Amino acid sequence: MSYAPLVEGQRQTDGQHPQTETLHYGAIVVTDGSGNLLTQVGDADTQTPLRSTAKAFQLLPLLQSGNSEFAQRDLALMMSSHSGEPEHTERISRLLAEHQLEASMLQCGTHAPIDVHTHEVLIRSGKSPNVLHCNCSGKHTGMLITCLRNGWDLSSYLNIDHPLQQRIRTIIETLAKSTGPLPYAVDGCALPTFVVSLRQLAKLFATMCRPGMVNNTVDHTDVSPFLTTLREAAVAHPDMIAGSGRLDTELMAACGGRVFAKTGADG
Repeated sequence: MSYAPLVEGQRQTDGQHPQTETLHYGAIVVTDGSGNLLTQVGDADTQTPLRSTAKAFQLLPLLQSGNSEFAQRDLALMMSSHSGEPEHTERISRLLAEHQLEASMLQCGTHAPIDVHTHEVLIRSGKSPNVLHCNCSGKHTGMLITCLRNGWDLSSYLNIDHPLQQRIRTIIETLAKSTGPLPYAVDGCALPTFVVSLRQLAKLFATMCRPGMVNNTVDHTDVSPFLTTLREAAVAHPDMIAGSGRLDTELMAACGGRVFAKTGADG
């Protein structure tokens, strides 16, 4: 593992040489549409937990379950790290109700809305954040719906041995071209998150952006059409992927559908 200096912050007084105040290190990997490495800064084989960068791939089992006539806004929300704004929480509440699910079944935990204005409104109204404000509540809702459709246990969907998590493992290992089982950690929302190299992460995003360039067969099913469906949902509704003023939302909106973006924790 090695990182390279990416951003240098300087402070300068008139008539004096600038002084370095901060220096941020990281790594960058660029591939082509087939996932072949084009260039890198730092070590392309640096290992990191996927965390929220995996959310689109974690939603694939829902589309594989068939009869997936979901609105694009709902698909975007189910692979989001949303800001807990009303448009997010109200839509998740509706999705749960449509599938006879309860918010109490979500095991992602509770935190204050990422959106500052929404948080301030809650404080002024004397209300506390609830599970729907968690930035991962959309993902957990999608997982519950997937379990419901497949007849899988709803209470243990967090477990690494649950059929849903095993299917997600197979999807990620296959699309990342892993040569063996990937290690995993526990994400901030209590779900398993698999550990990959930056090179493998770039391959995953290459499959999302150019799914027809490589063989994306997972368990005898070509998931390329599903990847296209998810990418199109994200770029059509970037406000649902993150929220007001957030990087993913602003980047996809500014690029007019040419960029798919999904951050993950510090990455």
